[in-house]
Amino acid sequence: DRLLVSGGDGSHGQCKVWDPVARKVVGDVQGHRTSVFQCRFAKDSSRLVSVARDGRVLVHDAGNFAKPIFAKVLHNIARSADFCHMDPALLATCGQDGNVQVLDLRVPYLPYEQLAQFSSCVSNYVSLNPLNGISRAHSGYACGDVQFLRTDCLLSCGKDNRILRWNLSYSNGGAYGACAAQYLGHSTGVRGLAMTSNGSIVSCCEDGSLRSWGFDDMGVIQRQLQALKTEISSLNKQSDAAAKQDEDVSALKAKIVQLRKEKTRLEMEAQKHVTPTGHINASAAL
Repeated sequence: DRLLVSGGDGSHGQCKVWDPVARKVVGDVQGHRTSVFQCRFAKDSSRLVSVARDGRVLVHDAGNFAKPIFAKVLHNIARSADFCHMDPALLATCGQDGNVQVLDLRVPYLPYEQLAQFSSCVSNYVSLNPLNGISRAHSGYACGDVQFLRTDCLLSCGKDNRILRWNLSYSNGGAYGACAAQYLGHSTGVRGLAMTSNGSIVSCCEDGSLRSWGFDDMGVIQRQLQALKTEISSLNKQSDAAAKQDEDVSALKAKIVQLRKEKTRLEMEAQKHVTPTGHINASAAL
């Protein structure tokens, strides 16, 4: 069955699950103590994630809303979270601090929590980066929403008026967390993102506007430009070959003209030797 989830504003931080057909509450999500800013089901409806003003991120199994299976403070103020659309064991979150966190819910500890178990690390570390994801994803501005499309691809939006697409793979020599594309056009901070059934991106902005974007418009244009460059290069090669062929033909024609002149000269020389140049005097004896 299709369910809806909503987050409440207030000190109790209530988060409720609804049956939209029956129009009634079928579950109260427990664990938040402050306002819930966003809540989402995984694509397979197996889990529910919710984020709150106090930075807490909770994950509940769909069959048990009373006790979270994951509860961590990940941001100063948590703004959004999304399960990977291909694997609900992976989770991305973002917050007012501008950071994007990427988590594997199968791992019981966050990276810095695991290091803290070793006394030598605690006593000797020089610096510590507790972030498992993308630091200052929007140049330090607050991050408004995330969409975790694939295990190697994530979208985020922020107060810097941009939507960014991130590469979460080390393949092809790329760096993890490298920005793969940006979508520009909003004039104020971008608050939310959604994906349509045909793969387009829909964004909402603080000025009340909505925009729809092709997922890889720039990539399409770049591929078209590359195809045009290849075609131009091929035509240039053909043109160069044709020009060289024209030069060869012109050289042959010039050689033919020279040979014809030489032939005419030789014919004239030969004519001089067979044509009498004077008169023969003869006498006869009678």
